[in-house]
Amino acid sequence: MIRTTIAGNVIEKSKFWVSGGTKVRGARVRTSSVRKQDQNDQDAVKRLAREINANFQYHDLLLTLNYDAAGYAKISGDREKAKKEAGLFLRRLGRAMKKAGLALKYIAVTSDMDGDSGRDVRVHHHILLPAEAAPYIDACWTLGSCFTRQMHGQADYTPVAVYLLRQVRRVKDAKKWTVSRNLAKPIVYERRARAAGALRNPPHTILMGESAYDIETGSHYIRYVKAPKPGEEGTQSRGGKGGAPS
Repeated sequence: MIRTTIAGNVIEKSKFWVSGGTKVRGARVRTSSVRKQDQNDQDAVKRLAREINANFQYHDLLLTLNYDAAGYAKISGDREKAKKEAGLFLRRLGRAMKKAGLALKYIAVTSDMDGDSGRDVRVHHHILLPAEAAPYIDACWTLGSCFTRQMHGQADYTPVAVYLLRQVRRVKDAKKWTVSRNLAKPIVYERRARAAGALRNPPHTILMGESAYDIETGSHYIRYVKAPKPGEEGTQSRGGKGGAPS
């Protein structure tokens, strides 16, 4: 079976074996808790990257909300209280944009750790927003500072998903991120594999990532984007495979 997932400019293909007459489901593999957690983390990156790729693009915003002393005292440094304050901010922002005839969509992550070292830091929020939200942000956040960066012009925002999730603690059954209900969904369809062997990205595309091909099971995963046309390099694929906004 080959499953194709399309999210924005990014196309993913997964090849896996399915016995005849069975429904396609994720295989249950007996493995150690560490390996299982690593697999869960990889799946989380893929899911988040698809949501970003399907909904955000060049010039959209990665917003960081920080707390000043008074704001931090209000939430008592508590992550759950901080999540509620982020929710209130997003509701205020949504109302302000609606008055201007604009729709708010977002992906939000709350963090209280440093993604590189794993050290505890003051709780803060990272939120992806459409570029149109920029004029309304400052008036809607009153508990500290706002730092806004524009999304890079790259075709695949998987590095942004990695950047965000590196700052999320592993808490069992806890949501790693929250989203607005109006996000576009990736397109997914399946077909039976016509031939054995590894998957290949089509001509005039750029391979962005892949898994090792498993000869025994035939399992393989690739992720690719269409090659940019002349004149599009600066807005779709600047910086090669790209990275998090800086």
